[in-house]
Amino acid sequence: MDPEAWLAYQLLAPRGREGAVLAFRRPESPMTSATSQLRGLDETETYELECADTGRTWREKGRDLATVGLSITADAPRTSRLLFTRLVTRA
Repeated sequence: MDPEAWLAYQLLAPRGREGAVLAFRRPESPMTSATSQLRGLDETETYELECADTGRTWREKGRDLATVGLSITADAPRTSRLLFTRLVTRA
């Protein structure tokens, strides 16, 4: 594994309504942010995201999360971010 790369895990409930992303900034990573494309989301729907570390919430389209990705920031090496995803619309 690249010691400068971020490491991220995505967890998704079986029906895809709720999930979480846990991202780690490794000790040797010079990058303060990383972008990860999420999988298993309905690209036609909207999701609410919540950062457990900051309490910030916002909404993103499933299509954007799957193609552009989710940008995660951590100012210091050896830190992590936990984000929750929740489906807010269903066609």
